[in-house]
Amino acid sequence: MKAKYLITALLTAAMAAPVLYAAEEGPEPRPPVEKKEMRRGPRRGPREANRPSRELLDAVRIYREQPTEENKAKVRGVLEKEFDANIQKEEKRLAEMKSKKAEHIDKRLERVLKRGEKRGRPDRKRPGGPGQPPRPSEQ
Repeated sequence: MKAKYLITALLTAAMAAPVLYAAEEGPEPRPPVEKKEMRRGPRRGPREANRPSRELLDAVRIYREQPTEENKAKVRGVLEKEFDANIQKEEKRLAEMKSKKAEHIDKRLERVLKRGEKRGRPDRKRPGGPGQPPRPSEQ
């Protein structure tokens, strides 16, 4: 009976040792950022895009201290100003996209006419493709 408890205790200690060792090492290092994520530079997430400005926070603080119609109108004015700025920024981005429309269409047309609608690298060699000997049949 003592041997049973002794073996159980040894097995428990053997299973707990790696866990305790891993806890002493600290947090694992972050994995490297993929090139795809780094390509376009920093992107603003939804929280950053909707973060209130200092002016808006001040106006809201004043309204909470003195909830009058005048202070409420100030908060509304700040919100309208920020909303208009966002609309102008999106209209500018849309205008840039429209100005590059013909260029993008020409590139895609060229790609479609050369090798079909397949996406990928044009210089990629595929077995059995044009200019390549066919694959040997698997028998």
